[in-house]
Amino acid sequence: MRSYTVFGWLPTIWQDRGPSAVSAGLALSLCNAVGVLGAWLVAAFGRHLPDQRAAGVTVACLTGAGLIGVFAAPTGLIWPSAAVLGLGLGAGFALALSLFALRSPDAPTTAALSAMAQGTGYLIGVLGPLGAGTLHDATGSWSWPMALLLIACAVQALTALRVGRSGTVTDQPGR
Repeated sequence: MRSYTVFGWLPTIWQDRGPSAVSAGLALSLCNAVGVLGAWLVAAFGRHLPDQRAAGVTVACLTGAGLIGVFAAPTGLIWPSAAVLGLGLGAGFALALSLFALRSPDAPTTAALSAMAQGTGYLIGVLGPLGAGTLHDATGSWSWPMALLLIACAVQALTALRVGRSGTVTDQPGR
């Protein structure tokens, strides 16, 4: 949800704060480019961690810090805010996808877990940009959409503490 909302609305949010359309578009490009680095770091090092709780909380905090920078920092901090936001979003996306394999005992379980989580996740995610635009239109401000995105970061951090623990999922209750 956060990624799609950022991709869809970040340039508009920045333009509403004063920077030009070109500057806002370049900042989004930087966000996406650094996101590739975040995804690579998780792919390279995430599976070697004893568990992924710290990584999950870290990427949620990076994303939250980047969002705060986008919304509240002086416009001169657009570039570092874009980089931090991109790092958090890219790493968070890669971490979420890697958890399917890391928490599954076999390929069929990985496929089932991935299908269930991604199906649900994309259904929720598609509502992010629509909801942000609707809230902005209703309130005339980006405050509520940003607040909800920050709440989503907090939910991600709390969820990471649970799903980031070492172990595998099973279809047997009590196992």
